[in-house]
Amino acid sequence: MQVTIRASTLLAGLLLYSQGTGTGGLILLPESDPETSATYALSWETDSGRFYLLEESADLETWTSGAEEPAKGTGGEQRQSFTTTDGARFFRLLMMGEQLLNLPVPEGGTRYDSYAQFEGPRWPKAYGEGHVTLWSGGKFAAYSITIDDNISPDWPFWLEVAETYGWKLTWFVIVHPYVWDIYSDIPGSNTGFFGTLEEFRLLREAGHDIQLHGACSAMNTLDPEAYEDHLVRSMQVLGEAVGAPILTYAYPCGNLSSDDGQHDYREIISRHMIGARGTTGGTTPVHLLDYLNTRSLGVNGLVDGEPGTAFGRIHDKRNFLYSQYRGWCVTLYHGLNEAGKARTIETLDYVKANEDIFWVAPFTDVAKYAQQRESSTLDISLVQPDRIEFVVTDRMKDLVFDHPLTVKLRLDATWTGVVARQDGVLIEASVVEHEGVPYAYVEAVPDRGRVVLLKAAPAGSEDS
Repeated sequence: MQVTIRASTLLAGLLLYSQGTGTGGLILLPESDPETSATYALSWETDSGRFYLLEESADLETWTSGAEEPAKGTGGEQRQSFTTTDGARFFRLLMMGEQLLNLPVPEGGTRYDSYAQFEGPRWPKAYGEGHVTLWSGGKFAAYSITIDDNISPDWPFWLEVAETYGWKLTWFVIVHPYVWDIYSDIPGSNTGFFGTLEEFRLLREAGHDIQLHGACSAMNTLDPEAYEDHLVRSMQVLGEAVGAPILTYAYPCGNLSSDDGQHDYREIISRHMIGARGTTGGTTPVHLLDYLNTRSLGVNGLVDGEPGTAFGRIHDKRNFLYSQYRGWCVTLYHGLNEAGKARTIETLDYVKANEDIFWVAPFTDVAKYAQQRESSTLDISLVQPDRIEFVVTDRMKDLVFDHPLTVKLRLDATWTGVVARQDGVLIEASVVEHEGVPYAYVEAVPDRGRVVLLKAAPAGSEDS
């Protein structure tokens, strides 16, 4: 079977059908007059920032592609070949979006213009209506624990915290010169105190978030070329050691520029990271969130029954330009003495007692979710008594941004259980009740296909 598609008008996706066993090919041709073309039309202009991805599926035995982004708009002919198994088979040509690595700060400086745009939690009013929730699970605010400077004597404390509270933590790791000499490719100068690559691998295998920091003395005097070289070498060493990509960063000493003020490092980070943590105090506001320079704070005790400093201001709506309402609390820890550990436990106990409010997650997970959600579009295409279908898309790079977004949908009283599939694969979904009305929470990854939500009996019932 051979399919020809000519480029003109834009379609979000196209299902192609193959009957029987054999080999085939797909050809994309330059733009032609859609009035005279008997084929479907797709756009792949170079100046649009879009490209097409020929997606392999379980129906295909082999799929040969000439490039990672095979039809990136060169205007020339693009060819792909495939081999199918017995029977009727489907495969897809998908249009990918902008594929951003990080969301820039808007020109006006605010991501939302009023509280109404992220008021919450919100509850849709009509059956079949829905939205992507501000934070995962519909939580009111987000909370991440980050640990700097590889201080291994504190690790037993933090591992006990993780086990006791059931949370995963983020370690921002200084690779050079302590853990690994990235220039000589040998172990670093003080692995006994700052840890080894093997130890960070074990932390990653335990589910913790291992990301990159940097030593102030080693990086903040470098020119841009040397800084980027240092960054890339460190990312490669740490990523290979832990078996996961390095996606987020903690600026050494919080510096976004060199010590002499002559060199800007932020632009370098924007080319390699989805997010970066700074050291400015306070909770990071939703509407002022700078993904390449989030705020952070040390919370080491309680004041009037709540955590001190700005951490307690997530309910404060008094001044929009300074508000931290529904924000992202990123706590930053270095070394802790016994008194510091005791004060930290007070704060963690408070968060645990209010876990119905806080989504507690690693820094990288929150950075993914927030950017996916902010750039997302939800298209609810079908609403029937026993079935709801939708597609969620975003503008972020699909090979990196893979965190499920929580889609909240209004149901009616006949829905007591749900089953959800995305592109035919079971995904997490549940029913919650608010003021006597059922709602579905569906965890769907953007750009991974249509979601079908079906009414089902609750687990444990005779009909389940």
